[in-house]
Amino acid sequence: MDSTALITAISDLGDSAVITAIAVVAAIDLAWSGYRRAALILIAVLVAAAGAIGFLKVAVIGCSGGRFGPELNSPSGHAAISAAVLGTLSFVVGTQFRDWRRFIAPTIAIVLIILIGATRVLLGAHTVDEVVVGLAAGAAVALPAVLLLRRSRVVRVRLGVLLCAIAITAAVTDGVRAPAEELVYYVAMLVHRTVPMCADAALGAPHGPRRPTRLAGAD
Repeated sequence: MDSTALITAISDLGDSAVITAIAVVAAIDLAWSGYRRAALILIAVLVAAAGAIGFLKVAVIGCSGGRFGPELNSPSGHAAISAAVLGTLSFVVGTQFRDWRRFIAPTIAIVLIILIGATRVLLGAHTVDEVVVGLAAGAAVALPAVLLLRRSRVVRVRLGVLLCAIAITAAVTDGVRAPAEELVYYVAMLVHRTVPMCADAALGAPHGPRRPTRLAGAD
């Protein structure tokens, strides 16, 4: 596998289709193990993260009028959703332990989230500013979820089964891409045309490579 293919594969792990599949599989396993509250929280995190980044994208594309500059045209959904879901899920996995091992899952999640964000920049799909905004949105959703989970009873899941299910789901769905960006841009255009305060603003450009790079077009 060449570097372009590897970077694209890592980037695709953050696609909403992949993260949604991981969240659903993990939630089913949690519910099956008797932890319905944790399962509901994980699904709520997925929905909240998707809603938050969708709102930000629509606001920036349809209403900002370019006031944030060329470096913030469409906040990264990959960064937001992966940060929210993987961050929350890693906390659930980490609670299985009481020693240094509890830090393994969060550390892996942080590294993976950073890699997903970095690959979005390398592919020319987003700027650094857009990835940072996406990460901030995801973290803002994950934080209250983690606080709720800390107040719940300790989750004791079948760790091996859960991790295998997540790994298989990620492998099977990697490369699958949801049409979320097209839907967001359609809604942004609708808002731009119908909301008076947005009508006079310049409409942001559709999501996609905004500057030539050696990896542009790989996504």
